[in-house]
Amino acid sequence: MLPRTPSPQARGARPWRALALAVAALGLGVGQARADVIDFDPRSDQVPDILSPDDLGRYSALISAAAGGAGITTIAPDGKLALVSIAGSLQIMDTATLEKRPLDTGGAGLGGIKWLDNTRFEALSSARQADNSFLYTLVTVDLAAGTVVKAPAGASPAGMLSSSTNLIRTPDGRRHMPMLLGPVGMSYQEAVITVERPTYDSRSKEERAALGLDDSPLEQAQVPIRLVAMDLDGGAITEIGTIAVGENPGTAIGTLRQRPGSNTVAWLTNVSIPWTGKNINGRANRGGGMPNSYWNVQETLGRLKPEENFHLTKTFLHLKDLGTGAAKDIANIDHDPGKFGGILWPADGSFLGVITQTPSILKGRANPIYEYYAGIELKRFTPEGMPQGTWKHPEMSAQGTGFTVLDGTKAVVVYGANTTRHLALVDLADEQAAPAPIYNGDRMLGGWAYAGGTLLANLSDATDPGELFVGTRAGGGAVTDFRAATDLNAAARAASNVKFATFSYTTSGGYDLKGTYIYPGSWSFPPSEPKPAVVWQEGGPGGQMVNSWGASVESPRTLLPNFGIPVIVVNGAGRNSNGAAFYSAMADGTNYGQQDIRDVKEAVDHLIGLGWVKADAVGVTGCSYGGYFTLQSLATYPNTYSVGNAQCSLNDMLYEFNFGWSPFLAYLIGDTPTGNPAEYIKDSPTYNAYKIESPLLIFHGTMDFLFFEHLTNVHDQVKANGVDARFFRPIGYGHGIGGVTDPLTNRPVPNAGPMGQRFAFQLQLDWFRKHLGLTPSLAFDTAAARRYARLRQVSPLEGLAPRLTIPGLPAHLEVR
Repeated sequence: MLPRTPSPQARGARPWRALALAVAALGLGVGQARADVIDFDPRSDQVPDILSPDDLGRYSALISAAAGGAGITTIAPDGKLALVSIAGSLQIMDTATLEKRPLDTGGAGLGGIKWLDNTRFEALSSARQADNSFLYTLVTVDLAAGTVVKAPAGASPAGMLSSSTNLIRTPDGRRHMPMLLGPVGMSYQEAVITVERPTYDSRSKEERAALGLDDSPLEQAQVPIRLVAMDLDGGAITEIGTIAVGENPGTAIGTLRQRPGSNTVAWLTNVSIPWTGKNINGRANRGGGMPNSYWNVQETLGRLKPEENFHLTKTFLHLKDLGTGAAKDIANIDHDPGKFGGILWPADGSFLGVITQTPSILKGRANPIYEYYAGIELKRFTPEGMPQGTWKHPEMSAQGTGFTVLDGTKAVVVYGANTTRHLALVDLADEQAAPAPIYNGDRMLGGWAYAGGTLLANLSDATDPGELFVGTRAGGGAVTDFRAATDLNAAARAASNVKFATFSYTTSGGYDLKGTYIYPGSWSFPPSEPKPAVVWQEGGPGGQMVNSWGASVESPRTLLPNFGIPVIVVNGAGRNSNGAAFYSAMADGTNYGQQDIRDVKEAVDHLIGLGWVKADAVGVTGCSYGGYFTLQSLATYPNTYSVGNAQCSLNDMLYEFNFGWSPFLAYLIGDTPTGNPAEYIKDSPTYNAYKIESPLLIFHGTMDFLFFEHLTNVHDQVKANGVDARFFRPIGYGHGIGGVTDPLTNRPVPNAGPMGQRFAFQLQLDWFRKHLGLTPSLAFDTAAARRYARLRQVSPLEGLAPRLTIPGLPAHLEVR
């Protein structure tokens, strides 16, 4: 049943009559004017049943079935025992038999794990006290015996701002905790300015962490801060170094690493330059309208010489012997190209490895760019700090690449590989030695641990939310024979019936890419005849699109195939999926909004050529940058895409530069709006909406930091083109359809996320069915949509934004 329109009393009185007359004066009836705009308010509206009962039952089963995965805490050096977390319970697992038994730590956390032998490890646990100080406990765990032994390890000293569980274990057998000390009585918030890193990526922090993406805040010390080590036995403090005013204290303590078996430690210091946000009309605009001359903008435009670039001139590598006090500082600028980003010591301590961020070298830019670096390599130094060489590999060069040290000089490298991540065994002392594969499958590799030839891995894909698997590496090849160690998501596998296949092609830019095609499980493969399909694009740009379970309107890669519509997943230029050069290709020259769009369009062409995809029945959808990709694709390739669903869309590059994320826009486009306005307009779907000839469904919350008013304009222009368009404009929702906070109570609106998702998915599926030549179940027709219509003169914010007062306008016609 469709909901009734809430009464004026329920929503607050409105000047309906006067506004209706104003609309009538324009020659439009109220229903006629707004039937295609759906303003859903989760505080008062009900979600209609648009789809059939069978479809809704399948949808409910799919979104409620996935139970999550298992966590991997640690694996023994010989690979025979592991500690995993299953349904919130720590379990000791025998990796050969997969037998499990619980481990009770008595509530103690396990941080900074250090293996003592093949069955025992020690870790540190902390407990916050009523006065906000901490008590520490050293925990020794024997996985073979299943025992836990605890020993007091002191308390935090006065002035402690933060600490690290990455303990320094000196040759005399003592354990020291790295920590930051500030003035006594000063909190971290008072001592350090902290600014969140801006991103157009709509993924959760957990999803971003699984891809190795950096979400650490930008920080600036406001007072000098001491980097010290506290002896856990007696509390004695050893000075390590000082973080000066303006430097990032998180970098120093986060990069601190000890040379195995010695008193030597190494760490980095640098400066981060946050973007200053401003409130405009009640909205937080992260960039604050930065001028062209702002330092970060000039840097990303390539206008700063290396000797003027703070990323190099204010970054230092530090070495110190905590026994003798001998210290050495190494200036990054003396070892360019590349910004020092992290530190590792191999297990034998034979050299110091500095994970280095390689700059983006872009056409049209006079100098390298370090703010948005292309990828990584490993610079080697002797333990005394002398340059020794560089380890690098093209396939393992993109952002998100990580290293896990094994024995000797060996390490495991995890890196983006098309729509998943791969693992390889490398010798960091020998850049000429070929990497040996550990995992190179097509399923998404999430959490993992590797030791003694045994691989623990969380593997998932669009057909399966995933489980914890165990595999054994034999004969020098990749692990291919996996055994499931958990069965947490059986209900999801039973509810879903889809399969996936991979495809490979070469872009016109010369990149060899591999994508994923997800299709209904009941179909034969390859399809007996070309089928409709939808291209899906993740938020970003940057990051990586992966083959994993997707059961939301923003990531419908599992949902749509379960309802008969295949989904195409492939990374275009600007992703961390195919090496450093591929990441930089998006911003090279004037490629943004062009090559990234073309790369994926060429995947569609390839699949049409294979006979998998029907040429006149291709849709496109995505959120954030994915919404931008949708709009730009429709405007650029109207003969390729038959229909689109743009969600939480980045859209107006001119506006974003002036009031949003200025340095990133400068990086992507290569100039400023005043320097090259034509390029900004070309790259902005807002100013190209007149080119859209395909039906367009828009989702955009009224509290998204990307203004919904822009998308209202896009909707109206597409309608003016004579093209079918609908705008689902949910009230109070932010970037994506998640939770809503009621401004009247300052409390979350109950069930707002699931309600908004249920409404939006029904519109999404119905829209694609209708415009891809499939039969809608129960089309959400004009009469039904009119129930959610609101007058244009009344903003759909409903108290979620300040009242706007227009000079000269009678009070009863104030706009909200």
